[in-house]
Amino acid sequence: MNKVYIVPDVHGRRFWENALTFLRDNPNDLVIFLGDYTDPYPGEGITDKDAYFNFLSIIEFKNNVVLLIGNHELHYIDKSFRCQRYSKEYYHNYHRMLTDDKDLFQICKKINSKYVFTHAGILKGWYDKYRCENIYAIDEQLNDFFLRDKVPFGDICNWYNWGKIHCEYSSPLWADIREHVSEELSYADSKNTIFRKCSGYVQVFGHTQLGTKKLLRYNDKICLDTKSVHLLDLTTGKFDDE
Repeated sequence: MNKVYIVPDVHGRRFWENALTFLRDNPNDLVIFLGDYTDPYPGEGITDKDAYFNFLSIIEFKNNVVLLIGNHELHYIDKSFRCQRYSKEYYHNYHRMLTDDKDLFQICKKINSKYVFTHAGILKGWYDKYRCENIYAIDEQLNDFFLRDKVPFGDICNWYNWGKIHCEYSSPLWADIREHVSEELSYADSKNTIFRKCSGYVQVFGHTQLGTKKLLRYNDKICLDTKSVHLLDLTTGKFDDE
């Protein structure tokens, strides 16, 4: 495997279909979806029905594909995590899709001992708070942790003012790019071992809409919720739009 084709937040959009061509031409490489397949944005002309059948098409596209979970899937796994833009009509359909085949979906994927992919990125403060077992690979830790206890993955920091119970650090399904930048600055001189454990990777995530087709890199954090796909060359470590 030399290349990774990355699909950020979908929300019913069909730009991901370029991945079909990519895998046909590169059958030994990988496609990673960063989650948020559901709940289209108002004004984009995409209905809940469109988003549902789009998600079905993505799930059928299984070979050499990693499907990560986003915050907009979490509330269909458990409605107690309900957030904005929620489809009552398709709740039961989504719930079955996301829970009947748990092995199909992941929270985290690590590649080449260097790159870590999640929906919104792993904040060191959140990781430290829950003392994830660091004897395993970080993706195994988080995927196992999610299966055992989903509550910490609903953590949302105070920057989100939605009348919910807020936490100091958002989870890897909710962290905003501003939280990542703020934490990087505050931990700049830290000797915290948990900080070093997280910061040993290049993190790739979506979630925070950038309003541009170009990814945003801050140190080893790369946000690419751009409504477009991105290609990572594992040999050079370069993205196609850098």
